[in-house]
Amino acid sequence: MAGIFAVAAGATKIIFVDTEPRLSFIKERWPAEHADKLELIDFKKLSFGVTNKETVVSRLKELCGGRGPDVAIECVAGEYAKGWMHWLEMMLGAETDTSEIVNEMIEGTNHFNIGSLMERGIRLIGNGQAPVHKYWKDLLQQIRKGELDPLQIISHRVRIEDLDKVYSKFEKKEEGMQKVFVETKFSSPACAGSPLLTRY
Repeated sequence: MAGIFAVAAGATKIIFVDTEPRLSFIKERWPAEHADKLELIDFKKLSFGVTNKETVVSRLKELCGGRGPDVAIECVAGEYAKGWMHWLEMMLGAETDTSEIVNEMIEGTNHFNIGSLMERGIRLIGNGQAPVHKYWKDLLQQIRKGELDPLQIISHRVRIEDLDKVYSKFEKKEEGMQKVFVETKFSSPACAGSPLLTRY
């Protein structure tokens, strides 16, 4: 969805850095009219800074003519370790968040003036959840007009009674779960294009 909004804002190239099965999920649902703007990087197929090996940062710069992207958005949160050391620290309870993704964004983004930020004592702000309520009316209008399709990110429709099983599967990245619609007794029937109800 962040990529779709970036296209609407005028982006000429959208690069997703992720791994399977999410990259295939994105590719299958990406609008055909913007296929020429899509680039996918599987970080698991790259090294993590080993000398003479391709990294996420070097791949980003290669895809952007040597300078890196002009804008980077972190949409995964900080609880996903990419390196084995951070993974081990999280397993031991010694750390709850990781910095690899944000570090790659800073190193890979074009015109990120880290020196000026440090010298001026500027703080990085704008962190946290997206302020969806601020844009709620505009988003609903776009959905009504057919300009925005929220179903493109929904992978499963489940019953609220099954959430204990669903959460476990989601956490383990089983069955290709991405975004899940939770059906209650008050939910309307599934609309056309919605995933079928899965019972657990």
